[in-house]
Amino acid sequence: MLSASTWTRRAGGSVALAAFVMAVAPTLPAYAKPKEIVVVGATIKEVIAEAGLRPGPGLEEAVSDAVYRALRKAIRRAAANRRARIAVFDLDALTCIGALPSGRAPIVLGDVVDRFLLKRGLVADAGVVPALSDQVYLLLADAVRRTLEQTRQVTLVQDL
Repeated sequence: MLSASTWTRRAGGSVALAAFVMAVAPTLPAYAKPKEIVVVGATIKEVIAEAGLRPGPGLEEAVSDAVYRALRKAIRRAAANRRARIAVFDLDALTCIGALPSGRAPIVLGDVVDRFLLKRGLVADAGVVPALSDQVYLLLADAVRRTLEQTRQVTLVQDL
């Protein structure tokens, strides 16, 4: 926290403004470090374009957030079972495994997932990233379906 004299100098000598900033500064939310994008944006755009639609703003970040939510849920499940390895069955992905054609490009970046887990002292089984990719493809298919139902040409974040 900066001192009153520093805030006064930064406020152009205004003691009232410096007092206000010092009073409000502790209540302001800390800016969170932006998360690393965990999905391939070009592949997301390609999947949306295959349906004749355009991706809306923020779609890549929203899909990445969905992957992080799935990973956090898997981490909680593995921790509850006292394991340091994330397995496919921790992902709630069993319903989508094998539901997609096998020739699809991976959409989830494995190195980003590995770094995310290593920061927490965990590792992932070999099938975790493909299972996450399957989940993302199904999520995008649902988003495309919702967009087409509403007769729009742009897939938005709320369609996820």
